[in-house]
Amino acid sequence: MDDDGQRGRPLPSGESSGRYGRRMSDANEAETLARVAALAASVTTADEPYWAAVDVASAASDALVTSLIACDLYHLWMGLTDWYELKPDDRPAAVAAMQRAASDWAAVKDNRVDRTAYFKSWSQELGRLDLFEAGQSLYRDALRRRAAKND
Repeated sequence: MDDDGQRGRPLPSGESSGRYGRRMSDANEAETLARVAALAASVTTADEPYWAAVDVASAASDALVTSLIACDLYHLWMGLTDWYELKPDDRPAAVAAMQRAASDWAAVKDNRVDRTAYFKSWSQELGRLDLFEAGQSLYRDALRRRAAKND
């Protein structure tokens, strides 16, 4: 919880989080955008795009406390890597989507309105994949295998 007792409340620009001494700021936003842009560019050329996408998600995760845009970036790149992990038969499509997301990001990263449309579009696309159900299915299968093994 934050110092004021609220959980998960985004901090306005310049306000301290208290506990960690980190601040939301335009400088942090610019740093996050630059770091993610460099990592996303590598997704399009990487020998293993999945691992490059994991790096993008990790960079977004690192910035969650200091950058408002990091939440959207994290949501997108975790969704793309979840698609790869949870739907093995769809891996070629997931990799193509990662590469498209990285390529599209280069075109929108510097424009707030374009970024908003980008995140909305990707959120809708990932929402159609029903990754939650795929994850639950894998979890149930693992529990069944474990139970069968213990019998």
